[in-house]
Amino acid sequence: MYQVSIRKFVLIPGLALALGLAGGISPAWGATSAPMSAAPAQVSQLAPAPAVPARKVALTRQNRDCLGMPVGPTLTQSFGFSVVRRTGSNRIVTTVVLQGAAPNATYTIRLIQLGSSLGTSDCQGVAGTVTTDEFGNGEANVQENVLPGATHVFVDLNNTADPNGDFFTTEPVSLSR
Repeated sequence: MYQVSIRKFVLIPGLALALGLAGGISPAWGATSAPMSAAPAQVSQLAPAPAVPARKVALTRQNRDCLGMPVGPTLTQSFGFSVVRRTGSNRIVTTVVLQGAAPNATYTIRLIQLGSSLGTSDCQGVAGTVTTDEFGNGEANVQENVLPGATHVFVDLNNTADPNGDFFTTEPVSLSR
């Protein structure tokens, strides 16, 4: 990934010469007052983040601790799903599709990132909300930056009216290929 600062000019034939802007014009970089072979201003190289293909994971009533470990009995009935992916710009993009939940309810959406350097520090952040209709169905898209050291993420939904009793989670998903 490159960060580039570019100055763009609209040049009118003849006016560019009169204003002393007769430098090379490169379609990729706009007008410059230097020869076309010169590098653009302020280019810094950043290591590109690897994009990870989207993964569809079930939303269940399985309770999980902040490290993504199951708590209590294993519950596998699906109440919809989440599609989770890591973009090349180092973001987690998630679509949440909730089905058969409490009608007309609002659920917070947390994207809980896991990694040995993170501990449980990411457990409290809320990325967004999803509100269900009269049938208990709802859909939302949320995204957030990948935290340094994050290796996995899981989605956690909590009903704002009953956060400890009405919740859904996914299993942790790898943020690498």
